[in-house]
Amino acid sequence: MQEVELKFQIPQAARKGVLAAMAPRGQAAPPRTRLQAIYFDTADRQLAAAGIALRLRKEGRRWVQTLKAGGPNALQRLEHNVEVTVAAGLRPGVDPARHAGTPAGELLSATLAAAGQPLQETFATDIWRRTRQVRTRLGTLEIALDDGWITAAGHKLAVHELEIELVTGQPRAVIAEARRWVQAHGLWLDLRTKAHRGDQLARGLTTPAAHAKLPGFAADLGLAAASRRLHAGLLDAVLMNASALAAGEGQPEHVHQLRVGLRRLRATWSLLEGCPALPDAATQDIVVALFRRLGEARDSDVLGTLLPVLKAHGGPELSGETGHAAGGPDLAALLAAPEATQLWLSLLDAALDDPGDATLPSLLETAVPRLRDWHRKARRDARRFAELDIEERHTLRKRLKRLRYGIDSLGGLLPRKAVRAHLKALRPAQEALGDLNDSAVAQERFAELVTHEPRAWFALGWLAARREEAVARTTALLGAWADAPKFWKE
Repeated sequence: MQEVELKFQIPQAARKGVLAAMAPRGQAAPPRTRLQAIYFDTADRQLAAAGIALRLRKEGRRWVQTLKAGGPNALQRLEHNVEVTVAAGLRPGVDPARHAGTPAGELLSATLAAAGQPLQETFATDIWRRTRQVRTRLGTLEIALDDGWITAAGHKLAVHELEIELVTGQPRAVIAEARRWVQAHGLWLDLRTKAHRGDQLARGLTTPAAHAKLPGFAADLGLAAASRRLHAGLLDAVLMNASALAAGEGQPEHVHQLRVGLRRLRATWSLLEGCPALPDAATQDIVVALFRRLGEARDSDVLGTLLPVLKAHGGPELSGETGHAAGGPDLAALLAAPEATQLWLSLLDAALDDPGDATLPSLLETAVPRLRDWHRKARRDARRFAELDIEERHTLRKRLKRLRYGIDSLGGLLPRKAVRAHLKALRPAQEALGDLNDSAVAQERFAELVTHEPRAWFALGWLAARREEAVARTTALLGAWADAPKFWKE
């Protein structure tokens, strides 16, 4: 069985309105059902690492064992439920064999066999749920309003969520209904499940930054199918990092990985330009605007990271705010805003399968000629890097990133040995360009500070003294990359 569901956090100010909206017109709100669950994992959390959640849940008077695992995208997951018979007043034990013969059960069995450890209780949830069904043109949906707690290791975490799950019909029915709830109540999409949040609570951790996972491809895979698979893989990391930031748990690495994910998406759109499965131009423009806002936060983080380095080299203490708070946007507000969630819903829609996918050309036919053209333009500028002005160097940096992400996206379809040799030269050149860019951002910010903070002159001098050496090193690395073996067969 495949679960098709999205989960949304409810802002404090919206909770009364959401409760009222759960009631059909002119009727009372649906009654509440108590759901008490215990989640299980190995001592070193092998199930969580594999994206698997195993629980026993008391639903009213009955017990249900549920297994969930990752699916093709953030909207769709594997799920298998088994009702467990037990005498009144007793709690059943967990038994992985109850899921034998199912896709999710096979993943569970393989994970437990590799772990070689017994299952143990990790955390619990105590939820009061109200549900109602909604019939739409695209399908029938269950809307669930959850209020309660997650408890683990003596800690409690409040739950105020709305879940929209497909009962019958098309997965896009979930997205269409979600748009209405987000618009009406300001809800924000949260990819962190109760299982994920409970596991982090049990370990005393916050959500770690997620890294993009790229799928593999068959050589004859159609262009649209490849586009949707790439979107699905990239969106998982994008949405997980955005969820952590919207929840106020974000760190600079979440910002960095969110920007990496969005940049990879943009590289995919350039690589597959003309494919009808791509998001429309308006959605792509919104991604570009969000990327720029996140860049403001990234630039502020660069300055904050540099301050301890300056101090270690004898720099003076600087008064006032010079780090993230001074120059960056309020990321929690930015990513919990309805506009951000509407964007995520548009990107999720682009990751869903379409019956017309098979009629388009293959990925290789479209992508490889573009990669070769990107390589030619970037190599031309790399060979004359010392002559480039600031804007041209910035353009080269973006071209190299796009090239690297494009090569990554082809998922092993290119000659492996040639790709390894090429990336071995490309990565250090790209990183050197990134360091130069960070230095330029810091110089610009410190130049603004000296008008009211004379001690910032030390930073400007320190950065200037190292710039010539950094430019020389970058020039050499770019030259080595320009001479590196090509990543395609001639």
